Amino acid sequence: MENLARIGALTQATLLYAQDNQGRLPPPERWGDALAPLFPSKTLASLNDDRGHAGWDYGFNSNVAGLKLAMVATNTVLFFQLDSAGRNVTAGPERLKISERRTEGVAISFADGHAELMRSDRMPDLRWVP
Repeated sequence: MENLARIGALTQATLLYAQDNQGRLPPPERWGDALAPLFPSKTLASLNDDRGHAGWDYGFNSNVAGLKLAMVATNTVLFFQLDSAGRNVTAGPERLKISERRTEGVAISFADGHAELMRSDRMPDLRWVP
Protein backbone atom coordinates (compact mmCIF):
# COMPACT_ATOMS: atom_id res chain seq x y z
CA MET A 1 0.00 0.00 0.00
CA GLU A 2 2.97 2.32 0.53
CA ASN A 3 3.72 2.34 -3.22
CA LEU A 4 0.10 3.20 -3.92
CA ALA A 5 0.29 6.23 -1.62
CA ARG A 6 3.59 7.35 -3.18
CA ILE A 7 2.38 7.10 -6.75
CA GLY A 8 -0.85 8.82 -5.75
CA ALA A 9 1.15 11.74 -4.35
CA LEU A 10 3.15 11.98 -7.60
CA THR A 11 -0.05 12.00 -9.60
CA GLN A 12 -1.67 14.72 -7.49
CA ALA A 13 1.48 16.85 -7.78
CA THR A 14 1.39 16.37 -11.55
CA LEU A 15 -2.21 17.55 -11.75
CA LEU A 16 -1.30 20.63 -9.68
CA TYR A 17 1.68 21.25 -11.94
CA ALA A 18 -0.61 21.15 -14.99
CA GLN A 19 -2.97 23.68 -13.37
CA ASP A 20 -0.07 26.07 -12.88
CA ASN A 21 1.42 25.53 -16.37
CA GLN A 22 -1.34 26.24 -18.90
CA GLY A 23 -2.62 22.67 -18.59
CA ARG A 24 0.69 21.06 -19.63
CA LEU A 25 2.16 17.99 -18.01
CA PRO A 26 5.82 18.17 -16.90
CA PRO A 27 8.55 17.93 -19.55
CA PRO A 28 9.95 14.44 -20.16
CA GLU A 29 13.61 15.15 -19.44
CA ARG A 30 13.05 16.76 -16.02
CA TRP A 31 9.58 15.87 -14.77
CA GLY A 32 10.80 14.94 -11.30
CA ASP A 33 12.72 18.16 -10.93
CA ALA A 34 9.67 20.12 -12.12
CA LEU A 35 7.47 18.41 -9.50
CA ALA A 36 9.99 18.67 -6.63
CA PRO A 37 8.86 22.14 -5.45
CA LEU A 38 5.35 20.71 -4.91
CA PHE A 39 6.61 18.17 -2.34
CA PRO A 40 7.94 18.58 1.17
CA SER A 41 11.52 17.20 1.24
CA LYS A 42 10.43 14.30 3.48
CA THR A 43 7.93 13.19 0.83
CA LEU A 44 10.59 13.38 -1.90
CA ALA A 45 12.89 11.18 0.16
CA SER A 46 10.10 8.63 0.52
CA LEU A 47 10.02 8.27 -3.27
CA ASN A 48 13.38 6.49 -3.17
CA ASP A 49 13.10 2.95 -4.36
CA ASP A 50 11.72 0.24 -2.09
CA ARG A 51 15.25 -0.96 -1.29
CA GLY A 52 16.27 2.45 0.08
CA HIS A 53 18.49 3.38 -2.87
CA ALA A 54 18.61 6.93 -4.16
CA GLY A 55 16.49 7.44 -7.23
CA TRP A 56 12.80 7.07 -7.63
CA ASP A 57 11.02 3.80 -8.09
CA TYR A 58 8.56 5.38 -10.55
CA GLY A 59 8.52 6.31 -14.20
CA PHE A 60 6.49 8.86 -16.17
CA ASN A 61 4.72 7.66 -19.31
CA SER A 62 6.82 8.96 -22.22
CA ASN A 63 3.71 9.23 -24.43
CA VAL A 64 2.10 11.91 -22.24
CA ALA A 65 5.08 13.90 -20.94
CA GLY A 66 4.83 17.55 -21.95
CA LEU A 67 1.34 17.23 -23.44
CA LYS A 68 -1.71 19.24 -22.44
CA LEU A 69 -3.65 17.20 -19.88
CA ALA A 70 -6.90 17.91 -21.74
CA MET A 71 -5.53 15.93 -24.71
CA VAL A 72 -4.90 12.81 -22.62
CA ALA A 73 -7.67 10.23 -22.17
CA THR A 74 -8.54 9.82 -18.49
CA ASN A 75 -7.67 6.09 -18.48
CA THR A 76 -4.14 6.66 -19.83
CA VAL A 77 -1.21 5.64 -17.61
CA LEU A 78 0.67 8.59 -16.06
CA PHE A 79 3.06 6.89 -13.61
CA PHE A 80 4.13 3.31 -12.97
CA GLN A 81 6.61 1.38 -10.86
CA LEU A 82 9.93 0.95 -12.61
CA ASP A 83 11.96 -2.19 -13.11
CA SER A 84 14.95 -0.29 -11.66
CA ALA A 85 15.25 3.06 -9.90
CA GLY A 86 16.22 6.30 -11.53
CA ARG A 87 15.37 9.98 -11.42
CA ASN A 88 13.38 11.66 -14.18
CA VAL A 89 12.85 8.33 -15.96
CA THR A 90 10.39 8.67 -18.82
CA ALA A 91 9.49 5.37 -20.45
CA GLY A 92 6.72 3.01 -21.41
CA PRO A 93 5.56 -0.50 -20.63
CA GLU A 94 9.00 -1.95 -21.36
CA ARG A 95 10.18 -0.55 -17.99
CA LEU A 96 7.14 -1.69 -16.00
CA LYS A 97 8.12 -3.56 -12.86
CA ILE A 98 6.62 -7.02 -12.98
CA SER A 99 7.95 -9.30 -10.30
CA GLU A 100 6.86 -12.63 -8.92
CA ARG A 101 7.41 -11.31 -5.40
CA ARG A 102 4.91 -8.50 -5.92
CA THR A 103 1.79 -10.54 -5.37
CA GLU A 104 -0.23 -7.45 -4.48
CA GLY A 105 0.47 -5.93 -7.89
CA VAL A 106 2.30 -2.98 -9.38
CA ALA A 107 1.35 0.61 -8.57
CA ILE A 108 0.01 2.50 -11.60
CA SER A 109 -1.65 5.92 -11.79
CA PHE A 110 -3.86 7.41 -14.46
CA ALA A 111 -4.61 10.79 -16.03
CA ASP A 112 -7.89 11.09 -14.11
CA GLY A 113 -5.88 11.16 -10.88
CA HIS A 114 -6.60 7.70 -9.48
CA ALA A 115 -4.02 5.05 -8.70
CA GLU A 116 -4.31 1.32 -8.20
CA LEU A 117 -2.34 -1.85 -7.72
CA MET A 118 -2.52 -4.05 -10.82
CA ARG A 119 -1.61 -7.68 -11.22
CA SER A 120 0.31 -8.77 -14.30
CA ASP A 121 -2.75 -10.38 -15.91
CA ARG A 122 -4.31 -6.89 -16.28
CA MET A 123 -1.21 -5.23 -17.78
CA PRO A 124 -2.10 -5.89 -21.45
CA ASP A 125 -5.24 -3.78 -21.00
CA LEU A 126 -3.38 -0.65 -19.92
CA ARG A 127 -3.62 2.40 -22.16
CA TRP A 128 -0.20 3.99 -22.80
CA VAL A 129 -1.05 6.28 -25.74
CA PRO A 130 -3.21 9.34 -25.07
